Amino acid sequence: MSSRSSWTERLSTTQQSTAFQMSWMPSSPGLSGQSLLGISSHGDNAVEAALSVACIARDLVPGLRLLRLDRDLVGVQEIAERTDRSRQNVHQWATGSRLADKEPFPRPEGTVGRAHAWLWSEVNDWLRQHGLDDGVLHATRREMTRIDCILANSLNS
Repeated sequence: MSSRSSWTERLSTTQQSTAFQMSWMPSSPGLSGQSLLGISSHGDNAVEAALSVACIARDLVPGLRLLRLDRDLVGVQEIAERTDRSRQNVHQWATGSRLADKEPFPRPEGTVGRAHAWLWSEVNDWLRQHGLDDGVLHATRREMTRIDCILANSLNS
C-alpha cells in the first residue's frame, strides 16, 4: 500500500506552496508497515508549510503517526529522466567532465548497490546554476532535518 510520486515546493509571490511525501504508520488494527502520504500546503517557508499540513493531516486522521519527511533520492537514471538528458550526460556532470565551470556537482548522499544516489533538492539547486532546474524550489537538507526533528519530538506525542 505504498505509492510513490515526486513532491515539490513552489514559490508564490507571498508564500511557499509545498507538496510533501511523509512516511506514516497506520493506527488501524490489521494494517501494518509504513506508507507514504502525499500532502501539500502553503507557508512562508518549507518548515512552516510542512508542519501546518502535518497538523491538518493528524486532525483529519486521528492516531496518524507521521514519521519523517521522505527524502527524494535520485540516481543517474532518475536525474536523466527529470532533466530530459541522457544518462551519459548526467554521468559527465557527476564526474565533472561537463559543466564543471561553476560549483561541482553535489556529493552523493550514498550508494544503492554500486550506484550513487543524490538528494534531488541538491541536484536541482546545482542544475539551477546552469539553467536546467525543474523551476521548483525544494526543502533544503537543513529544513528537512528540522521538519523530521519536529515531527519526531512534538507532533506525535
